[in-house]
Amino acid sequence: MFVPIERKKVSSQVLDQLKKMIKEKTFPPESRLPSEHELSKMFGVSRAPIREALSVLSASGLIESRQGGGSYVKRVNLVGMLDPMTF
Repeated sequence: MFVPIERKKVSSQVLDQLKKMIKEKTFPPESRLPSEHELSKMFGVSRAPIREALSVLSASGLIESRQGGGSYVKRVNLVGMLDPMTF
């Protein structure tokens, strides 16, 4: 019996990477995340999956988006980051 290969959405992969970078303090609390354009260049993807990942991070309370001011990492406890997030 064959087990199907799981393909992860690009936005899910971006989300995983951003969560890891926040957890490892590449982006420490209170720091500003790079712009959507910079993140898309960094990950080699279009801005759509970046926006989707950022919206999930925002909805989960890990980042705060400020209109015209970018996205900032919120100060949170690590327990919340360890819970699995899905789209």
